[in-house]
Amino acid sequence: MLNKDVILLELAEFLNSNKINWALGASFMMKLRGIEVDVNDIDLMIHERDFDHACQLISKHGIEKPISYSSVFQTERYKKFEYKDLSIDCMAGMTIHTDSRIIKYYFDQAESYVILGNANIPLCYIEDWYVLYRCMPNRQSKVEMIETYFINHRANKERIKQLLFIDLNDDDKQALMNLIR
Repeated sequence: MLNKDVILLELAEFLNSNKINWALGASFMMKLRGIEVDVNDIDLMIHERDFDHACQLISKHGIEKPISYSSVFQTERYKKFEYKDLSIDCMAGMTIHTDSRIIKYYFDQAESYVILGNANIPLCYIEDWYVLYRCMPNRQSKVEMIETYFINHRANKERIKQLLFIDLNDDDKQALMNLIR
């Protein structure tokens, strides 16, 4: 097992044992779905009601790090930790400012689980991250990786229909519609 996998396993064990509603997002989620992607950190999407408790648990194992201001990413609840030399980003109420619009993403529940070691790892909907990456600057390569993934894995039509209610531009809405045709 790789060091990043071991760290994720440890995080999952204490988050799951404390009944935290969380899911893995971003590149690590893509990797666990079989997408060849570099993983540089661990992005945890945490339900708002569990955010403080989850961060308290992580702070027992890692060191909270200062956060840099970003005009693009202004997530409502965000903390960064260093845990065994790996950055852990904890988020609730992810907010992206783009094209004079504000995109808000509230994690509600995991879409699926994978087993890593002896722990269940909850995964975010890949459809959610498809939208998020489309809204983020400089993430076109991740968008293309997920589009390639959808060639062999059917997109969740119900989730796509929910995502269409986000204030997306016409190109992003059309890209979502193309996934369910």
